[in-house]
Amino acid sequence: MLVKELIGNTSINKISYYEFENFIKISDIGFCYIFRAEWKNCRISVALKSLKFNQFSDSIMINEIQILRSIGYHPHINTFYGVTEGPDNEIMIVLQYANNGNLREYLKNNFSSLQWEDKIRMAKEITQGVLYLHNKNIVHRDLHT
Repeated sequence: MLVKELIGNTSINKISYYEFENFIKISDIGFCYIFRAEWKNCRISVALKSLKFNQFSDSIMINEIQILRSIGYHPHINTFYGVTEGPDNEIMIVLQYANNGNLREYLKNNFSSLQWEDKIRMAKEITQGVLYLHNKNIVHRDLHT
């Protein structure tokens, strides 16, 4: 199955690429690119994730979209808004943008200034998010902070 077939045959929210503006590439590591953009109608920042092309791109993207779709909403997991098709026909996943970067960067820059109650609260929130995923039989494969 191709990514575009999955998107066309399911209730995944399809968002016009032209609803976004002010694109900034924030990551170019591993197998994907991540951009920060402004969602004009919603007036929020979002993260747009696209895969670098290789022979496994479609199957990786299909798997990720299906997992994100199955998660639903949880206050301690970044929200999946849907997908968009970029100017080069690449499918991009639209996610909630984390204003302070990823957790590793945030802790690296702020750990010494955080109070212990904040550190404990964050640990509990992470645990709640991971437990929610595990209850849906989803394993977070990139939890490394």
